[in-house]
Amino acid sequence: MSFTVRKSKSRCSGISPIQVLLTKNGVRVSFSTGYAVKPSEWDSKNQRVKGKNNAYIEINNFLNSVRARLYQLEKDLSDRGIGVTPQILRDAYLGKLDCLKDWTLMKVIDVHLKDLKGKIGQSIAASTVWEYELCGRLIGLFIKSRYGREDMSIKEVNIDFISGFHAWLLKERKMKQNSATKHLKFLQKVMNIAVMNGYIPYITLIYTKNHTLFFFKTPLNLPNSSIDFV
Repeated sequence: MSFTVRKSKSRCSGISPIQVLLTKNGVRVSFSTGYAVKPSEWDSKNQRVKGKNNAYIEINNFLNSVRARLYQLEKDLSDRGIGVTPQILRDAYLGKLDCLKDWTLMKVIDVHLKDLKGKIGQSIAASTVWEYELCGRLIGLFIKSRYGREDMSIKEVNIDFISGFHAWLLKERKMKQNSATKHLKFLQKVMNIAVMNGYIPYITLIYTKNHTLFFFKTPLNLPNSSIDFV
């Protein structure tokens, strides 16, 4: 990663935009920092603006924050098992990657159900989708009953949530174990979707009840590919 002043995009006032340049394996992408300076004021070796007035200090501090943010984003993406390319890192910085957004449990369920509805009559029966919709509604009711809110971050789902949902199905909804197991398996499927889509970096939850084992997958071990930082 480096900063550069694009003289070819110089404005009438004589200033040129400062851009971020990301390179990897011959692939190069760039995007603007939003700042511009005169080429004569740019220190290309140290990738900073020359001078110590307040305006220049502000720009240099911002460039430091951009570099730090890109380092952190690369780590977050790698932790999610995502191969980092210049394009992906740029989109992550610009907020265009869904996997880095704070997905909620009910939103993941809604997106999954919408996808299933589009497959009715092809690879899934309408009655099966109806059962999954019931599972989603029950999860929503449990969240409201236990936490007093309509939704929660997908990152909040843990063993306590799973065991609490299980107990709620048995006691409050008066379900038999087999029925409760179906809803737990739907929750398991939703969490695995969240992992595979990179909405959460990883999750290893093993929950056993009445000899039933629920294993929430860890992400695939994809090869990590670092962006060049210079």
